[in-house]
Amino acid sequence: MFNFFKPKEPPDPAQSDINEVSEFLERLGYKLLPEGEGVVSVGIAGEQTHAEVASFIALYTLAREIRNAGDDIELLALQTVHAHEMLKLIKRYRGSDMIRKEPWEVLSTLIFKVSQVDSEQEGWLNQVLNTELAKLKLAERLSQ
Repeated sequence: MFNFFKPKEPPDPAQSDINEVSEFLERLGYKLLPEGEGVVSVGIAGEQTHAEVASFIALYTLAREIRNAGDDIELLALQTVHAHEMLKLIKRYRGSDMIRKEPWEVLSTLIFKVSQVDSEQEGWLNQVLNTELAKLKLAERLSQ
């Protein structure tokens, strides 16, 4: 009859993880897609922090955007600026202990290398995009 005294349902830990990662990812300029939600659970179960999972999803998405830009120098320039902004934010996460040292070193190197337009860029893009996770559409850009 009355639901005033009905106990609240405990929050779903998996949904809480998805929400946390989604918030980090939005700060990095991306929206988590349904296919990315499964990756969140795997990443968290693998001992990654929420910020680390979001940052790796952003890396895969950035690399795909750069590959899709092809030779369009204007798009590549925008991607480079976005990568720089991502690195600044991820560095703050590292400084706040939201990202551990080893993942920071991997992320910062890969984000820099895939966004640097030079003769080595294609090799770095291949390295990132030839992983199983990168084959999935995990996120999309909020706006360009």
